[in-house]
Amino acid sequence: MPSVKLCNGTAVAELFLRLEAGGWKGKAGTAMASVPAQAEALREILASGREKRRVSVLELRVDRRPVSMVITLLAAPGSFSFKIAYDQDHPAAKQSPGVLLVMEAVRQMHEDGSLLGAGLHWCDSCAAADSELNLRLRTRALPHGMELLPC
Repeated sequence: MPSVKLCNGTAVAELFLRLEAGGWKGKAGTAMASVPAQAEALREILASGREKRRVSVLELRVDRRPVSMVITLLAAPGSFSFKIAYDQDHPAAKQSPGVLLVMEAVRQMHEDGSLLGAGLHWCDSCAAADSELNLRLRTRALPHGMELLPC
């Protein structure tokens, strides 16, 4: 059964780096783990962000296996989906687990602003207007009251 949880702890950065490197970004050499300085920067962002309550990491698991993760930077009144990764080899990959997780993050932000930080009113996907993420978000039904705004 799928589950979404807010991740904490020092292993989060390593899990994200492995998940991202296991897909097309790893093959192309553009995953953060491919560049040691970027991997270290992510570790620092997550460590510092957790202390200051300025970062959220959500994880989607299917049968206890991580399928997607989204790192969101919190800066009231808004937030920014900084990095998204998903397991391209998992059968659930066909269901766009990264998109589903972003939609869940937005739902949680609207339902319980305290989860992603008090006072959040919007979230920027940080994806290009013509990206796969935005294309998939535009072609899925959004929960009542949600809308996509052009970049």
